[in-house]
Amino acid sequence: MSGCLFVNYRGMDSHSYGALLYTDLIRRFGEDLVFFDAESISAGEDYVRELLTQVRSSRLVLAVIGPDWLTATDGEGRRAIDSPGDWIRRELAEAFAAGVRVIPVLVDDAILPTAEVLPRDIAELGRCQARHLRRREFVKDLERLAADLVAIDPELAGIEARRRPRSGASLIASTGSGTTIQAAGDIGGRTNVRCEKAAGPAPTMTASTGSGTTIQAGGDISGRIRLVTFLSIEMPRMVRNAIVTVLVVALLGGATAAVVTWVLPEFAPIYKTEFLVDLSAAGADPSEVEESVDSLRRAMGNSGDDDAVALRTFGGECGSDGNTTQLVGFGTGNRDEIGDAVTGARVTGAATLLRGVIEAAADFHEPFSQDAKQVNRIVVVTRNGIDACDDDADFVEREMRDRLAASGLTVEFRFVGYRLDDEHRSGLDRLAGSADAPPPVLAEDPEELRAALDWIANVEPVLRSASEVVDILNPVSEQVNDAAQAVVDGRLDVAERTLSAVEPVTADAEFDNLGSRAKTPETVEVHDRALALRDRQRNAVDAVSALLEVAREGRPFTAELAAFRREADLYNTEVDALNTLLARLRAAGPGGRR
Repeated sequence: MSGCLFVNYRGMDSHSYGALLYTDLIRRFGEDLVFFDAESISAGEDYVRELLTQVRSSRLVLAVIGPDWLTATDGEGRRAIDSPGDWIRRELAEAFAAGVRVIPVLVDDAILPTAEVLPRDIAELGRCQARHLRRREFVKDLERLAADLVAIDPELAGIEARRRPRSGASLIASTGSGTTIQAAGDIGGRTNVRCEKAAGPAPTMTASTGSGTTIQAGGDISGRIRLVTFLSIEMPRMVRNAIVTVLVVALLGGATAAVVTWVLPEFAPIYKTEFLVDLSAAGADPSEVEESVDSLRRAMGNSGDDDAVALRTFGGECGSDGNTTQLVGFGTGNRDEIGDAVTGARVTGAATLLRGVIEAAADFHEPFSQDAKQVNRIVVVTRNGIDACDDDADFVEREMRDRLAASGLTVEFRFVGYRLDDEHRSGLDRLAGSADAPPPVLAEDPEELRAALDWIANVEPVLRSASEVVDILNPVSEQVNDAAQAVVDGRLDVAERTLSAVEPVTADAEFDNLGSRAKTPETVEVHDRALALRDRQRNAVDAVSALLEVAREGRPFTAELAAFRREADLYNTEVDALNTLLARLRAAGPGGRR
């Protein structure tokens, strides 16, 4: 193996993604250029020597990082990454010491660890530009990663160029009965068939391209030509067996699995939120209950139009099945129904806060329950921080985790306490900790309560979506800048490959969320600035395309380069303006009163 791509992964965290990534890379570039320990080390070899030799001689290391990559523990309960003998750390440390470029590949919701939380010998990993490998965007993410690799490494670029369909390549065969069939690829990669037929039976021709593709062309009884293309891909036995198993399970699932996997997600809400409201009679001041209900109704009015919202209340007799009730199930366009339900609900019984939280978690485990495109949330609005019937926080934590694990969804919690004394504040703090939630927002008057609920229901999702827009756009801008620099350096082939990998950014879910919540002056401004940022980037892409075109023609490109730099500066200015606006909104949020 000459050494080029080295796949680094943690078995307990991201082995499946590492194996799939390896399969795609060998399909593109061949087994000799990709190292994956489970497949690349022969039986009986000194694996220590082989691993260190390969990582030092590689040109690129792909560090596959899943959600548990940093927190995975060894047999003694310590972080594995903190051990000098941890092979993930050791491979990365060798790569950095040898000057090998490392590309973090973040799986699904994983985040890149910062340099501060990493051991010193691999702290540089926290500063490396990462790429994503997400379940819902798997094919798209693989294509982008492959384009990055091709742009970085000339040998990979050459292989990729040879792998592309070539215009004019053809297969010709004769049936022996006076009929000749020709199958050929055109410049778009399509296969065209031409048949010169003499009298006789329907002809058939089968030929192999020699690269794993077989083309069969023949005539049917009506004289029409039928073409079938078979593609053969070599893959390791481990991966092949895994794929066969997945296919069998998929076939057993049938149409139901297809609907759940592909159809339902297309109609999934952007946010899925259940409000859990305290309607217990324990120490209830009628004005406080009315203020809580009114604040919730106002916050619902500013929430996103495409959010799926539900309402559950708690309060009743200890041990009774009716001490928490879901009054309105998940749905969009049900704001008025929720407002009417919470207004007309009866205030009764003890504060059954813990049972309400547990059952709210179970509400996300309904048949065909959909994962939100962005966030699933439970928002607890309570006048009590202590359960009147049971205060076993450990039990609640176990129950919540079990219910949410059964749903297969990730659910965030937000807690809002209204006019709580010190004892109840401490209780709500403990409950928030059990739910891995931020500290509770504490409100003392109706204005603070309305602001807190509006922040959680509307402003917080706007900030999240706007930040995600910036995170989506910035890597594309980096590619555009790289393409422009390649033109300036005279590397037009690199510029062309880099620019061809740039795909128009839509960020539809994020912009849909921003648009549906643009109901206040602040949120309208965020939406408008995000749109302006996307337009600025498109202008920059057009400018660098014009720059590359002039350079290809061999003409001076001073004017085009200046035009691109103007657009790049305008984009950066727009990024700064949006980030300043988001910082101002965060500073005005309820965090200062937590």
